[in-house]
Amino acid sequence: MTLWTRCRMPEAPLRVKARQRSKGFTLIEVLVVVAIIALLLSVLLPSLSQAREQAKRVVCLTNMSNMPKATLTFATEHRGFAQLIGTYQEWPVVDANYTKYEYQNGFFSHGMIAGTTNWLKPWPIAYAKQLGLSGYKRAEQYFEEAAQGSKEASYYYKKFGRVEVLVCPSDKDPVNNVWSPTGGSVVGAVSYAANEDVFGISDPTTNPREGQPWSEDPKTHVGRSGDETPTRAKRLEGDMGKIVRPSEVVLYCDGGNEDASNEPALLITNSGSMNGPYLENYEWVWGRLPHYRHSPKGGLAVAFADGSGKYVQPIEWKKRGNVPYVKRYAPRVRVSPYPVGILTKEQP
Repeated sequence: MTLWTRCRMPEAPLRVKARQRSKGFTLIEVLVVVAIIALLLSVLLPSLSQAREQAKRVVCLTNMSNMPKATLTFATEHRGFAQLIGTYQEWPVVDANYTKYEYQNGFFSHGMIAGTTNWLKPWPIAYAKQLGLSGYKRAEQYFEEAAQGSKEASYYYKKFGRVEVLVCPSDKDPVNNVWSPTGGSVVGAVSYAANEDVFGISDPTTNPREGQPWSEDPKTHVGRSGDETPTRAKRLEGDMGKIVRPSEVVLYCDGGNEDASNEPALLITNSGSMNGPYLENYEWVWGRLPHYRHSPKGGLAVAFADGSGKYVQPIEWKKRGNVPYVKRYAPRVRVSPYPVGILTKEQP
């Protein structure tokens, strides 16, 4: 080994240490990477949030397609009648022979129909059966146990939970109380409002003006609210064949606690203060629908009587005080199942 080689050998460990030190990151480099990640997150998070909400809207629109299809399928199996929405005092008026709608039999007699054990099955359970959802069986069992005062009722209620097709994933507070024969039994959670002009009854024994949907005057063809002309038209009591232009008529739409205060939202047009037969007229008189549920720009998922589900958007707004209300949706959504005539007054 030469003298020159012996002199150079001690420098090798220094080069190794230098290479080892070069594998680390400086503080400036770390801060730059963190800043880039933060920038990317600020750009991507809104897009991810929009994509997530879009997916929820798709689920809701799927519900809006399944619910009317279940309704129409049910009607083909029940002489053309969809399941009635009413209390136990009402349904014998329209179905004394128990042939039009679906009933639950064999256990529940107290306070119901004297001499029988029949009662009207709540519409969410009836349609859950049509959709093949397993939860409806547990719901039926819950009612049986509850009616008999059984301690097992709470068990079946917990097992029942929700009929998911009736729950919108964007609804943060679904109604836990749907319209049922007992006037408010819990059958799960629901995020949607039902059209009482289609599924309800007109009972002249309680109020001769109750349940008279908006329709046109046959002589003048001017549209009128039901309260103004009490002998004119009746709620359809589930008779789907009487709906005029079903592609325009709402069966169900976004509803919930914002509109219903933990009671089921029922869309109606029998009020003298209503100036039209459309969804925005109902909203103006009876309370806000949750039109901000899916978008800050507003909109509603709607199920139509022809079996389709659509997302309708507000194209004109108006305020009452500081509260915004929709003055018009597009496409136009009709609550009344009848011809509606010429509107003589604009919405206030």
